[in-house]
Amino acid sequence: MNAEFRRILIVGEHKDKIEFIKEFLFGYAPVQLEELFRKKEKNDNVCIQLKHCFDYHCRINYDKENIMIESFHFPAGMILEADMNPEQQWLDSPLANSCGMVLFLLSYPWKTAGFLENLHRIPEHLGNNTFCYPVQYCAVMWINPNQHFGATDLINPEKIIEELPYEINKTLKQSSETAFLASVLEYPVFRDYHDFWKILSVSGKMQTFLEEEARINLEKLHQKIEEFPSEYFSKHPDYLGLYLYDFPLDLQEKFENLTNQETFRQLTSFSAVRGSGNIIQRYRDNYYRQYADIIYRAASEIYQLNIQDICFWDLEKDIKQLYAEIENSYQKLFKNEKATACPDTQREYQNILHNNKYDIHFIEETICFIQDGMMRVIYEHILKKEKTLSSILYSKTSGGGNKA
Repeated sequence: MNAEFRRILIVGEHKDKIEFIKEFLFGYAPVQLEELFRKKEKNDNVCIQLKHCFDYHCRINYDKENIMIESFHFPAGMILEADMNPEQQWLDSPLANSCGMVLFLLSYPWKTAGFLENLHRIPEHLGNNTFCYPVQYCAVMWINPNQHFGATDLINPEKIIEELPYEINKTLKQSSETAFLASVLEYPVFRDYHDFWKILSVSGKMQTFLEEEARINLEKLHQKIEEFPSEYFSKHPDYLGLYLYDFPLDLQEKFENLTNQETFRQLTSFSAVRGSGNIIQRYRDNYYRQYADIIYRAASEIYQLNIQDICFWDLEKDIKQLYAEIENSYQKLFKNEKATACPDTQREYQNILHNNKYDIHFIEETICFIQDGMMRVIYEHILKKEKTLSSILYSKTSGGGNKA
């Protein structure tokens, strides 16, 4: 996330996004923005950005895909962004991955169906972000000054925006996934750019909620780490065997092949290493190429079994990092081995194995890694995760930490 700017994403109907941004513009800029967008709206990748202008002006620049606006009326130190792709859900926008605040716009005639659909994506967005950079969500009750109410209109916008939060929260509580939003979602009212400061200064109930959840789960993670060594490394000669029957059935059979003697017989045969400049590294590469998917699936199953009730970070990215650590650890096993080229004949190859035991060494090291080393990599990964998240959480709650 950009260290200099707080990024704010606005979500809603396209016309609402344009009108909302226009509230910060003056002079000819509002008309210019509308004209520009009309020309570019057929381009699905248009993004509008609004930043502060320090010289009391309002100016608009643009390129093929972006409309960049600077206005003195918009606060410094942040960027307001709108993805104008009509076919894309807000959660799928690249902008959603870097924002520190999401504003959901709701204006007259107060159609809440699409608005609620957007709110229901918040839990998924939270799952894609770490509490280290907690996102603030606001349901902005917007009274568009360009919306005129006739004398005969049976509508009182002020009364409706008082009642809407109650109705929205009642709907959110009907789903177990979104019920928590009813207690933490903010509902600031926006009439013009002067009200933007009210949006920025909302109480932060979401951040407090996320940090408290993170703290509780971090304690559980710490407890898991305390139990891990004694439970697995001290008592069991085959640590992975503890998990075998928790694996899906197809993985159980495939996993057992990882240490099967027939597997190693094939991988260390003359035909498998013919032409190689380094026999033992060819063993390693062949093994990992053939069984990497099984190793990754097994590691993923084990890892998730240990943190499934604790995880409050981006699990998909975390597992990818774990995979990289497992592969790196395995590759290091034979990094310093003497390079011996495979000879031209099988007889010579058998003589080399008889004298140097390369095949036996490879088999022993690989089985040890599968039965023990991989579990230790998983344990070290959990240990580093706890240390990193503890450092970030407690530095943030004590007033320090990284900027969002």
